[in-house]
Amino acid sequence: GGGPRWRKYFGPRHVMEAEYLLHWMTMADLILAADEAMLRRECRGIVLGADGVVARPLHKFFEPHQIGHGGSEFGWEAAGTVAEATEKLDGSMVYVVPMAEGGLELWSKSGPTAISKAATRFAMEGGPDGRSDYMALISQFEEVGHTATFEWMGKQVQVRVPVTDPRLVLTQARSKTTGEYMPYEQRAALAAQCKVEVVTRYRELEGSCWYKRGQID
Repeated sequence: GGGPRWRKYFGPRHVMEAEYLLHWMTMADLILAADEAMLRRECRGIVLGADGVVARPLHKFFEPHQIGHGGSEFGWEAAGTVAEATEKLDGSMVYVVPMAEGGLELWSKSGPTAISKAATRFAMEGGPDGRSDYMALISQFEEVGHTATFEWMGKQVQVRVPVTDPRLVLTQARSKTTGEYMPYEQRAALAAQCKVEVVTRYRELEGSCWYKRGQID
């Protein structure tokens, strides 16, 4: 949105009004956004700049117990199949945002925060031993128009299990224009080249049906 907090980082010239987002959405997005709920999902976390969408993090993700187990008699409707299943890490989601004045930062769901700044420092320092080239990886994603999303597990994050060794794990990369996700194999290969940890994949869960609550007569 165009509130004062975002103006601080992008300046008045770079901030768009909320409804102006529609100008930058692809036709596929508009079809998906045929109802208000779909539109909200597509707008989740989007950051706008002078050139349109500058960062596009994940849709809301679901854990296995949140997507139902079928059976119309229980009011569930088949809604699709699981395209990709990965480990749910116990940390805080952060994603890459290009700055109007140059450079890249990691932001959390609430924008630039103490948590995201700690993650940015960790990335710029190359991890705990300086051997992980996070910035090179991030730059590769930016060059192909994708927003990289990570899970940050540092002492600043309130989690169930106390953090002893901070980690910054690549979870996804999403196209800023189409909203499509980069295939796991492709982003994992890029991460390996830069010695960056990537989230674990669970192939055995992929291809199964997922369900949503329907109307019960």
